[in-house]
Formats: sequence, structure tokens, C-alpha cells
Amino acid sequence: MIGDVKTQRTGDALELEDDAQGLDALEREGNLVVRAVERLERVDRALRKIDEGTYGLSDRSGKPIPRERLEAVPDALYTLSEEQALEGKRS
Repeated sequence: MIGDVKTQRTGDALELEDDAQGLDALEREGNLVVRAVERLERVDRALRKIDEGTYGLSDRSGKPIPRERLEAVPDALYTLSEEQALEGKRS
């Protein structure tokens, strides 16, 4: 009888751990989807800027985005300092 209780408790703990791991995996996958959608939106905006003739200019200030930044992040919509300021406000 005592062995049955221990087995049941162990089984319940493993089931809870499996549920927690499943939820963690879903959350990570959800975060990846959100980041992918945000990236696609930036790429779409960068392509529209090419059509508009404003690619390479910040959406915020209109200042030129340095070439090095555009080579590293072709979908950049802001200068590095503007991007960092926006990220600081989101945190």
C-alpha cells in the first residue's frame, strides 16, 4: 500500500513536470513566432521604403542610417541610437 502511494506521488510529479515542460516549449515557440512576424513586418516596410525612394533613411527622424548598419541589418528602419531608445522604452 505504501509503495502504491509513493508510486502515485512520483507519477503525479512527473506528469506535472511534463506539463510544465510542454508549456515552456509552447511559450518559446510563441516567442519565436512573434519575432518572426515582427521581422517580416520590418522587411515589408524596408521594401516599401525602396519603392518610395526612402530606403536608408530613418522612419523616425529622416536621418540617414549608416551603410554599415544597413549591411548588418538590411531591414533597419531607425538609426542605432533611435533603435536603442525605442528598445529602452519597451523594457
